[in-house]
Amino acid sequence: MPCPARHPGERSTPASHSLLEHPGDLAATALQPHVPARRAALGAAGLSPSRAEGSAARSGPHGSPRGAPLSVPAGGSGPGAERRLVSQRLATDVLVVGGGPAGSAAAGELAARGHRVLLAEASRGPRHRVCGEFLSAEALPLLEQLGALPAAWVAAPALLERAVFTTPSGRKLEVKLPELPSGAGGALGLSRRLLDETLLKAAALRGVQVLRNTRFVALRRDACGTAAGATLRTAEGTLAVDAALVIGADGRNSAVARDAGLDRPARGNLHCAIKVHFDAGAGFDGLERRVEIHLFPGGYVGMQPVEGGRINVSAVIEARLARRLGGGSLAILMRAASGNPAARLRLREARPAGAPVSLYPLERRRWASLSDGLLLVGDAAEVVPPFSGDGIAAALYSGILAARTAHTALETGDVTAGGLSGYREWRRRQLAPPLAVSGLLEHLLYRPTLAGALLPVLQRTPAVPQFLLRSTRLQLRGGTWPDTPRHR
Repeated sequence: MPCPARHPGERSTPASHSLLEHPGDLAATALQPHVPARRAALGAAGLSPSRAEGSAARSGPHGSPRGAPLSVPAGGSGPGAERRLVSQRLATDVLVVGGGPAGSAAAGELAARGHRVLLAEASRGPRHRVCGEFLSAEALPLLEQLGALPAAWVAAPALLERAVFTTPSGRKLEVKLPELPSGAGGALGLSRRLLDETLLKAAALRGVQVLRNTRFVALRRDACGTAAGATLRTAEGTLAVDAALVIGADGRNSAVARDAGLDRPARGNLHCAIKVHFDAGAGFDGLERRVEIHLFPGGYVGMQPVEGGRINVSAVIEARLARRLGGGSLAILMRAASGNPAARLRLREARPAGAPVSLYPLERRRWASLSDGLLLVGDAAEVVPPFSGDGIAAALYSGILAARTAHTALETGDVTAGGLSGYREWRRRQLAPPLAVSGLLEHLLYRPTLAGALLPVLQRTPAVPQFLLRSTRLQLRGGTWPDTPRHR
């Protein structure tokens, strides 16, 4: 079968890590670039026949029932267990790399539509991630669609109604957080440790097969260079996964994007991000139902309550300032935040409730959000300015949009960049405008002197800051998401 023609303006990926590099692996499955042929070759979700002789054939959509367990050997120890898993091979319709909000959303939506989905998550279990942990009102209907909202409420998240901005000179601006058109709520404070696990469990209940402690190694490609799965590393060894489509959801430092040739070097004035949970003590009196953004020369620090009586303190700091301040992550955060009197007062007697987490650089760029056989979602596709407060909502929404595109591509058999281009257009129309406004406003935050001059003006005209905040958010129409697929 000839390779499909490239579409003008589409970026093709290099043909490294080709399936043809190891002809012995192709004894059972000779993949072709078009999905129907691939699907017939891939067969049921499970180990390839050459590696799992005698495995029973399954019935149902695409050859196996949704949610049928993959034939992955139980974890074991010793060289025997490792030998059994090295050279093992799985086949599935969609491989999702990364179990954050975007990856879980994409995986769950595709599984709900009858596709076999395998999700590979690097962490062994719940863990903290660098995030402001601010769930905007726009995120709530998405959590409901994904089946995760009831569990999120059970976790008793903090309710947030107002935002307060302060400058080093002592100026302050307080605004009401945007609400849904229905008038429901402002926002929630929920840790990523709980949110990510809630979304993963919801995806598994919809039929997604989740592999924990499993890391991405490299893309696998067919003879035409189209992504056709990936090589993964588990605790027991190497696992080869054949897939009609790969979705990279492994965050801003995406290994999938790098391997696909879609990563671009970050340039300019770079920043680092640091997050610490503190016990809610005397220093945080009056923070109930509020999120505070304290500006300081070279960055800003946000504070808000989350579940369990904890306070999320997250800072975005210029890398050159962090290097100048020196010390560990916690020391850098505390020293940088001391450049704002209100933040210094909040943190003076604060007690950390755990170790800090950090990342650098905060900025990442991509040449594109897709290529042949591959989609990028969440921060793997584009880093959302932290100031927007809609990072989690944008991640969920990008996962849902990717699932809609992927479903159509899988059904029509066209997983080339051209066949997946609807995803890029949806991102351009629905995600790009609010993210652009957020980026411009965030640049203002890095200039506290200018921000301090503007705050009195904004204080006298409350409609303006309300308008600006709404402009940073994904837009709802009549209380529902535009063009959002609703398959439950």
